[in-house]
Amino acid sequence: MKFLAFAAALTAAAPALAETGLFLAWPAQPAAALSQWDQAAAARLQDAGCSLHRSGTISGGFGPLDWPQMDGFRLYRCDSPVLASLAASGATAALARHGHQPVLFEGRLSLFPTDAPGAEAEYIVKLSHYNNLDAARRNEDLAALGDSISDLDNVWQTEGILTPATALGTLRPDDVTFLYYRTGAEAEAFRAANPGVLEQVGLFNKAHLTAFTYLGATVLSQPVN
Repeated sequence: MKFLAFAAALTAAAPALAETGLFLAWPAQPAAALSQWDQAAAARLQDAGCSLHRSGTISGGFGPLDWPQMDGFRLYRCDSPVLASLAASGATAALARHGHQPVLFEGRLSLFPTDAPGAEAEYIVKLSHYNNLDAARRNEDLAALGDSISDLDNVWQTEGILTPATALGTLRPDDVTFLYYRTGAEAEAFRAANPGVLEQVGLFNKAHLTAFTYLGATVLSQPVN
């Protein structure tokens, strides 16, 4: 899991117009349970104008945040909030398994103009809880990190940032960042060539976060809706 410790929520590109995002992660379970979720949630997702943006499997996590073991994830783009309606309908119960509940976050989603990651990408979902001791310094450190990576080869791409307003199944993080290296080989090449950047990321986490976890993931090669 060493690769998870060395990524940051940062991009130099301007984000697209923010919209509502819904992140869903679920514990290991039979495929039939996902079918039940799809059936139970379909009408409410449609009413909220939701479409599936990204989905995949989760291989594990790294970081001091005590986060439940999850097996898969989806990221939806929506025109309006839908989590309260899904919870009230009981749709989320379809993904509960052996005492483990699914995790859902909903809030402002900002997507960046990057290429869609393929099935060979090293995909990472970072959950961050900030200490808010010095927000101005945090922004300065992010800008400095952006300068450090701007001209580097094989650097990670930040696909988007979700700022949850509500959460179900766990404590609400301050943000959820979706990032990736195009391939595992590029990720290894970047880490080998840039130990100073990795140290800079570690110092950022130590200075500005109370807890975080990096979830290693693989993107399914389905088209975006």
